[in-house]
Amino acid sequence: MPLKMILDHAQEAERPIVSALLRHIIVGFGSGFVLGAIGYALILFSMRDQSIDTPLLFGLLACIFPAAIGGLIATGVFMSRITERDGPNGHRPNHHHSRNDQMLDPAKDRPAEPR
Repeated sequence: MPLKMILDHAQEAERPIVSALLRHIIVGFGSGFVLGAIGYALILFSMRDQSIDTPLLFGLLACIFPAAIGGLIATGVFMSRITERDGPNGHRPNHHHSRNDQMLDPAKDRPAEPR
């Protein structure tokens, strides 16, 4: 219900972005829940010979915690995809990572002297 409310209150220009964000959140939450359920099942399976009396709440929480983390990771992946990147290969122009002598001096617009 809250996800539908978010989508309903988005403007027309924002709808594709909001719907893609909600899809990423739902897929991330679902995959995190499945991963948590698999992990919980593996824990119970590895201790099947022991007498363990785990409450149902523990199993539910073991599935929900990875689901929330999966939703956050999916949101981060989506946000990194829609951020604006200028220049070729997604790098900002005049922004070099490799060596100091390649960095441009913004005041003179020429290569800076190496330090």
